[in-house]
Amino acid sequence: MKSILHYAVHELEVLEKNPADKLRVPVQDSVAIKKEKVKYFSLEELNQLLGFMKKYKYQRFPNHQLYYILMYFLSKTGLRISEALALRWVDIIGDKVTIDKQASRDDNNSVKLTTLKNSSSYRTIKIDPDLVRELKKFKMKQNE
Repeated sequence: MKSILHYAVHELEVLEKNPADKLRVPVQDSVAIKKEKVKYFSLEELNQLLGFMKKYKYQRFPNHQLYYILMYFLSKTGLRISEALALRWVDIIGDKVTIDKQASRDDNNSVKLTTLKNSSSYRTIKIDPDLVRELKKFKMKQNE
């Protein structure tokens, strides 16, 4: 606003004086701005959750530990849920996972696979032996 009025006084000469000359906009102190605290599980909380989920029997899939393996996989890899849900068994080779797509939903709420948002999102990550072992057990159970 101040610069518009300055333009009206000095360039257009339609005003004699800028009424906003003495206007001062307070600058927010960056320290005073309260930042939202990042919410995450502590290692103890994560282990407690994974321990519970490992024993949990989901009514619809009592022999599958679907949610446990998903949470364990996400916690070990740091993948986004959309990336993990788009993975297929062919994306996991040995102790490496290739991330090159993500799952999303269209207007009809149908799941579709899409490309990642930027080139740095395409990556191959190494997974630890414990996770590889859990994935193999899960795959065998899934094949049954």
